[in-house]
Amino acid sequence: MVPIKLTLKNFMSYSENEVMDFTRFHIAAITGKNGNGKSSLWDAITWCIWGRARGLDSAGRGSDDLIRIGADEMEVEFIFKINNTKYRILRKKKRNSSSILEFHIIGDDGTLKSLTQERLEDTRDKIESTIMLDYDTFVASSFMPQNKYGFFSEADSTKRKEIFSEVLGLDIYDRLQEKAKIKRNEYEKKVNIIDEQLKLYMNEVKDKNELVNKRDELLKKMQ
Repeated sequence: MVPIKLTLKNFMSYSENEVMDFTRFHIAAITGKNGNGKSSLWDAITWCIWGRARGLDSAGRGSDDLIRIGADEMEVEFIFKINNTKYRILRKKKRNSSSILEFHIIGDDGTLKSLTQERLEDTRDKIESTIMLDYDTFVASSFMPQNKYGFFSEADSTKRKEIFSEVLGLDIYDRLQEKAKIKRNEYEKKVNIIDEQLKLYMNEVKDKNELVNKRDELLKKMQ
């Protein structure tokens, strides 16, 4: 996932239409005094993608606190690229209401093709399956928010294995194995159906032979 542009409106300390253009640099260091909004940029990215940020629980509750003081709503747009395909995520939130989440592919001509699902949860799952990264893996491998520097070291061996697997793309083998199991089960069902059909045909042949034998016996008696 390569970031292209981040646009914030009334998110935490940022006012309307604050834009960060990632195409202007390859490497950047963000500096400033405490409270200037450095970490808020990364909170904006995680909130836009996963609905999570500092101060929110795993379900994203408490997001009203991210809305700029004096404003009634906020929104974050994040544009990024995966394998030369551009994507756009837009998340909006009004106070005391649920988030609105949109997901699009951006065509070469700038047109948007919607990938938004009917339910917000399904759209979130669609985003995660596209970027192949969940929030915990991102925090542990790409971005460590304040007070979370020990997340990876404190995780148990199973969680660390999951993180490495997702970061290195090794989970593809688990998905392939699962698909192989599904295919095997499908073929086994087909084989069982064919076996049952063969048994029926064999019984029909057996019955036919018995009828032929009885006919021959009757014909001999009639002679």
